Amino acid sequence: MKEDVIIIDFLDSFTYNIAAEVGKIGFDLKVFENSISVFKKLEKIKEKKVLILGPGPGHPDEYQKVFPIIKRLLKKKNLFFLGICLGHQILWRIQGEQVVKSKKPIHGMAVPFIIPPWEDIFKKRNWGMETMVQRYNSLTVKPSRRNKNNFSFSGGEVMAGRFERGLTYQFHPESIGTDNPYLFFEPLKKILTK
Repeated sequence: MKEDVIIIDFLDSFTYNIAAEVGKIGFDLKVFENSISVFKKLEKIKEKKVLILGPGPGHPDEYQKVFPIIKRLLKKKNLFFLGICLGHQILWRIQGEQVVKSKKPIHGMAVPFIIPPWEDIFKKRNWGMETMVQRYNSLTVKPSRRNKNNFSFSGGEVMAGRFERGLTYQFHPESIGTDNPYLFFEPLKKILTK
Protein backbone atom coordinates (compact mmCIF):
# COMPACT_ATOMS: atom_id res chain seq x y z
CA MET A 1 0.00 0.00 0.00
CA LYS A 2 1.52 3.30 -1.06
CA GLU A 3 -0.70 5.42 1.19
CA ASP A 4 0.78 7.16 4.25
CA VAL A 5 -2.57 7.16 6.08
CA ILE A 6 -5.19 4.43 6.09
CA ILE A 7 -8.65 5.23 7.45
CA ILE A 8 -10.96 2.46 8.62
CA ASP A 9 -14.59 3.38 8.01
CA PHE A 10 -17.05 1.98 10.55
CA LEU A 11 -19.87 3.18 8.30
CA ASP A 12 -20.04 6.69 9.71
CA SER A 13 -20.93 9.84 7.79
CA PHE A 14 -17.94 11.69 9.28
CA THR A 15 -15.33 9.35 7.78
CA TYR A 16 -14.84 11.41 4.62
CA ASN A 17 -14.65 14.64 6.63
CA ILE A 18 -11.71 13.04 8.46
CA ALA A 19 -10.21 12.10 5.08
CA ALA A 20 -10.60 15.72 3.91
CA GLU A 21 -8.77 17.06 6.99
CA VAL A 22 -5.96 14.50 6.65
CA GLY A 23 -5.71 15.34 2.94
CA LYS A 24 -5.09 19.00 3.82
CA ILE A 25 -1.90 17.95 5.59
CA GLY A 26 -0.67 16.64 2.25
CA PHE A 27 -0.43 12.89 2.77
CA ASP A 28 -1.72 10.15 0.47
CA LEU A 29 -4.60 8.33 2.09
CA LYS A 30 -7.09 5.60 1.43
CA VAL A 31 -10.38 4.71 3.12
CA PHE A 32 -11.31 1.07 3.70
CA GLU A 33 -14.54 -0.33 5.08
CA ASN A 34 -14.15 -2.17 8.39
CA SER A 35 -13.68 -5.90 7.73
CA ILE A 36 -11.51 -8.78 8.90
CA SER A 37 -9.95 -9.10 5.43
CA VAL A 38 -8.87 -5.43 5.44
CA PHE A 39 -7.30 -5.74 8.89
CA LYS A 40 -5.48 -8.92 7.77
CA LYS A 41 -4.00 -7.02 4.80
CA LEU A 42 -2.73 -4.37 7.22
CA GLU A 43 -0.77 -7.05 9.10
CA LYS A 44 1.47 -7.43 6.02
CA ILE A 45 2.49 -3.76 5.89
CA LYS A 46 6.19 -3.15 6.48
CA GLU A 47 6.38 0.63 5.83
CA LYS A 48 5.60 3.38 8.33
CA LYS A 49 1.85 4.18 8.24
CA VAL A 50 -0.81 5.92 10.29
CA LEU A 51 -3.92 3.82 10.83
CA ILE A 52 -7.01 5.84 11.74
CA LEU A 53 -9.90 3.99 13.35
CA GLY A 54 -12.82 6.28 12.71
CA PRO A 55 -16.16 6.92 14.37
CA GLY A 56 -19.22 4.73 14.04
CA PRO A 57 -22.38 3.49 15.70
CA GLY A 58 -22.77 1.22 18.70
CA HIS A 59 -20.63 -0.03 21.58
CA PRO A 60 -17.02 -1.05 20.80
CA ASP A 61 -17.78 -4.59 21.99
CA GLU A 62 -19.99 -4.99 18.91
CA TYR A 63 -16.76 -5.02 16.85
CA GLN A 64 -14.98 -7.75 18.83
CA LYS A 65 -14.40 -9.89 15.74
CA VAL A 66 -11.59 -7.52 14.72
CA PHE A 67 -10.11 -7.09 18.23
CA PRO A 68 -7.55 -9.96 17.95
CA ILE A 69 -6.17 -8.56 14.67
CA ILE A 70 -6.02 -4.98 15.98
CA LYS A 71 -4.23 -6.32 19.07
CA ARG A 72 -1.57 -7.81 16.79
CA LEU A 73 -1.35 -4.58 14.76
CA LEU A 74 -0.74 -2.60 17.96
CA LYS A 75 2.53 -4.52 18.36
CA LYS A 76 3.83 -3.48 14.93
CA LYS A 77 6.48 -0.78 15.40
CA ASN A 78 5.85 0.69 11.93
CA LEU A 79 2.21 1.59 12.66
CA PHE A 80 0.88 4.61 14.54
CA PHE A 81 -2.78 4.68 15.59
CA LEU A 82 -5.26 7.53 15.72
CA GLY A 83 -8.65 6.64 17.20
CA ILE A 84 -11.63 8.96 16.83
CA CYS A 85 -14.82 8.47 18.89
CA LEU A 86 -15.67 4.77 18.32
CA GLY A 87 -12.06 4.20 17.22
CA HIS A 88 -10.87 5.78 20.48
CA GLN A 89 -13.14 3.44 22.46
CA ILE A 90 -12.10 0.34 20.50
CA LEU A 91 -8.39 1.01 21.02
CA TRP A 92 -8.83 1.45 24.77
CA ARG A 93 -11.25 -1.48 25.08
CA ILE A 94 -8.63 -3.74 23.46
CA GLN A 95 -6.15 -2.49 26.07
CA GLY A 96 -8.45 -3.62 28.87
CA GLU A 97 -10.29 -0.40 29.74
CA GLN A 98 -14.04 -0.27 30.32
CA VAL A 99 -16.41 1.68 28.09
CA VAL A 100 -19.47 2.88 29.98
CA LYS A 101 -22.42 5.24 29.55
CA SER A 102 -21.42 8.87 29.60
CA LYS A 103 -22.70 10.95 32.52
CA LYS A 104 -23.70 13.58 29.97
CA PRO A 105 -24.45 12.10 26.53
CA ILE A 106 -23.79 14.80 23.95
CA HIS A 107 -24.69 14.68 20.27
CA GLY A 108 -23.57 17.62 18.19
CA MET A 109 -22.39 20.07 20.82
CA ALA A 110 -19.07 21.87 21.26
CA VAL A 111 -17.39 21.60 24.65
CA PRO A 112 -14.16 23.14 25.99
CA PHE A 113 -10.99 21.08 25.83
CA ILE A 114 -7.59 22.01 27.23
CA ILE A 115 -4.60 20.86 25.17
CA PRO A 116 -2.62 18.49 27.39
CA PRO A 117 1.15 18.90 27.88
CA TRP A 118 2.00 15.86 25.79
CA GLU A 119 5.47 16.64 24.50
CA ASP A 120 5.52 13.92 21.87
CA ILE A 121 2.14 15.00 20.46
CA PHE A 122 1.29 18.70 20.77
CA LYS A 123 3.53 21.74 20.34
CA LYS A 124 4.63 23.28 23.63
CA ARG A 125 3.14 26.66 22.74
CA ASN A 126 -0.33 25.03 22.65
CA TRP A 127 -0.13 23.30 26.06
CA GLY A 128 -2.86 24.56 28.38
CA MET A 129 -4.72 26.32 25.56
CA GLU A 130 -8.51 26.01 25.73
CA THR A 131 -10.28 25.25 22.48
CA MET A 132 -13.77 24.04 21.58
CA VAL A 133 -14.25 20.49 20.28
CA GLN A 134 -17.40 18.81 18.97
CA ARG A 135 -18.79 15.77 20.79
CA TYR A 136 -21.19 13.13 19.48
CA ASN A 137 -21.17 10.36 22.05
CA SER A 138 -23.18 8.58 24.70
CA LEU A 139 -20.32 6.32 25.82
CA THR A 140 -16.99 7.07 27.47
CA VAL A 141 -13.82 5.25 28.46
CA LYS A 142 -13.58 4.62 32.20
CA PRO A 143 -9.84 4.39 32.77
CA SER A 144 -8.20 2.10 35.29
CA ARG A 145 -5.63 3.51 37.71
CA ARG A 146 -2.74 2.06 35.70
CA ASN A 147 -3.62 4.19 32.66
CA LYS A 148 -4.99 7.33 34.33
CA ASN A 149 -1.93 9.43 33.37
CA ASN A 150 -2.46 8.56 29.70
CA PHE A 151 -5.74 10.46 29.52
CA SER A 152 -6.90 14.05 29.33
CA PHE A 153 -10.25 14.85 30.94
CA SER A 154 -12.97 17.46 30.53
CA GLY A 155 -16.08 17.64 32.70
CA GLY A 156 -14.85 14.57 34.58
CA GLU A 157 -14.78 12.36 31.48
CA VAL A 158 -12.02 11.17 29.17
CA MET A 159 -11.63 13.39 26.12
CA ALA A 160 -8.29 12.19 24.75
CA GLY A 161 -5.77 9.46 25.35
CA ARG A 162 -2.29 8.44 24.34
CA PHE A 163 -0.22 5.28 24.41
CA GLU A 164 2.96 4.10 22.70
CA ARG A 165 2.42 4.84 18.99
CA GLY A 166 -1.17 5.92 19.58
CA LEU A 167 -3.38 8.96 20.08
CA THR A 168 -7.14 8.93 20.61
CA TYR A 169 -9.95 11.48 20.75
CA GLN A 170 -13.44 11.00 22.20
CA PHE A 171 -14.50 14.10 20.27
CA HIS A 172 -14.64 14.75 16.53
CA PRO A 173 -11.61 16.84 15.52
CA GLU A 174 -12.90 17.04 11.93
CA SER A 175 -16.31 18.45 12.85
CA ILE A 176 -17.47 21.99 12.17
CA GLY A 177 -17.88 22.53 15.92
CA THR A 178 -14.16 21.97 16.54
CA ASP A 179 -12.34 25.31 16.49
CA ASN A 180 -9.03 24.18 15.07
CA PRO A 181 -9.08 20.75 13.37
CA TYR A 182 -5.49 21.16 12.15
CA LEU A 183 -4.25 21.25 15.74
CA PHE A 184 -5.52 17.68 16.25
CA PHE A 185 -4.33 16.25 12.93
CA GLU A 186 -0.97 18.02 12.93
CA PRO A 187 0.64 15.30 15.12
CA LEU A 188 0.36 12.93 12.12
CA LYS A 189 2.78 15.16 10.25
CA LYS A 190 5.34 14.86 13.02
CA ILE A 191 4.89 11.10 13.21
CA LEU A 192 5.19 10.41 9.50
CA THR A 193 8.18 12.67 8.92
CA LYS A 194 10.27 11.44 11.91
